[in-house]
Amino acid sequence: MMKTKVLKFINPLIGILMINQILTALFRESLPFNQFGMIHGYGGYLLSILVMVHLGLNWSWLKANYFRRYKVKNLKTDSMVQ
Repeated sequence: MMKTKVLKFINPLIGILMINQILTALFRESLPFNQFGMIHGYGGYLLSILVMVHLGLNWSWLKANYFRRYKVKNLKTDSMVQ
């Protein structure tokens, strides 16, 4: 239950930070260099941290869906009827 509450808080922040990164990259020429560096740089660090937390909270889902190990059937032993 706590995981869901944290994700409900983190997911919108990730979305806002992604929009921040896109907009600061698009309008970098119209921003003063120091302001661009601060907003885009620290926004990137915070976005990276939140994405890692998001992945950590969803690690069990990732393992279940992407890191499965498939068993290969041995045709010799499976097809033998005893």
